[in-house]
Amino acid sequence: MYRQGAKDLDQFKDRRQFKRTDMAQQGVAVFADGTRVPCIIHDMSDPDAEKGFGMRVELINVPNSKVPHSFQVHLPSGRVIQYSPGWAEAL
Repeated sequence: MYRQGAKDLDQFKDRRQFKRTDMAQQGVAVFADGTRVPCIIHDMSDPDAEKGFGMRVELINVPNSKVPHSFQVHLPSGRVIQYSPGWAEAL
């Protein structure tokens, strides 16, 4: 019974893995206090998924202690996304 549970967990993890599908793009992160920071946006969407959007945002020259819980990301296309870093929940 324990082995079956572990096997099911491995299958779940495999479904959640994202693959980088496109080259990184440069964007701008805007914090609530108005601070604008250059960032690099990595598309991590799964090309086989019916819907969903995954991305990773690298902030340039911002230490982890200065990263807010949530901020806006301005994409080169003009689209604006409210982004919450995933590591914040892991703390």
